[in-house]
Amino acid sequence: MAVDMTNLTIAQYMERIEKMSIKEIQKEIEFLESPGYNCEGLVCADGVITPRTKMHRKVLWYKRMNQKSLTALQWAKEGYVFLL
Repeated sequence: MAVDMTNLTIAQYMERIEKMSIKEIQKEIEFLESPGYNCEGLVCADGVITPRTKMHRKVLWYKRMNQKSLTALQWAKEGYVFLL
């Protein structure tokens, strides 16, 4: 398994992912799972090796579960359009 390295800790990396929109997270997952990209893991500053897509999918799932409580403005920021 090939790995990438970052100077962020796991908590900082998760925080960075949480600031991304759902579409950005989905694009990142698609990129990480593309055939030409061979780094499956991430080594963080705290020495933890973790599968990259696992962290992205965890945040994506959490964001999707919390979407039910979004206001119309927040939905618009995520890229959804309401037609009445």
